[in-house]
Amino acid sequence: MTMIENETPGLTWFAARTRPGHEVAAVDGLRQLRFDVYLPSEKRLKRLQGRTRVVARPLIPGLMFVGRGPDAPMIHTAVSVTAVQDLVRRVSGEPAEIRREAGRHPVYALQAMEAAGDFDHTPRTRSWAKGERVKITAGCFTGLIGEVMAAREGERVHVLLSGLFAGKSGVPVDPKYLVIEDTRSAA
Repeated sequence: MTMIENETPGLTWFAARTRPGHEVAAVDGLRQLRFDVYLPSEKRLKRLQGRTRVVARPLIPGLMFVGRGPDAPMIHTAVSVTAVQDLVRRVSGEPAEIRREAGRHPVYALQAMEAAGDFDHTPRTRSWAKGERVKITAGCFTGLIGEVMAAREGERVHVLLSGLFAGKSGVPVDPKYLVIEDTRSAA
């Protein structure tokens, strides 16, 4: 949802707890107060209004990272934002600064993981074309060979299995369980 491009010198990072489902409002409010904000997010498929869509949602609901730069107010003012419940604190009650242990700062490491697609849970399967010969690799039809009848992005592929259903209809198969059938081995 919000990405910080590179490590920014002079930023001190803290974790903030937000009201669940109000993370975006917290980001907006914190930015108005001149804080840098990083809300790690993941991508998932969600069925909305009869269509499958890719949606981004918080990776850790109710948690975000707040960066305080030299021109930002004191970190305690972050809790004045309605959607922010509190800052993650030490036993002493002081806000706990997120520090670099070894190597990359944890906030920037998490951001790099998100940018690399580690939190992208959408299918990364190839597009299937009508008429392609495929082999099913899992499920009750494992090992059977068929022909793609219909395939839509983000949905199951309808496969007409050889010798089944008298050529009238296909079975829906999750695209991750399909491979191209090597016709050379059949000869």
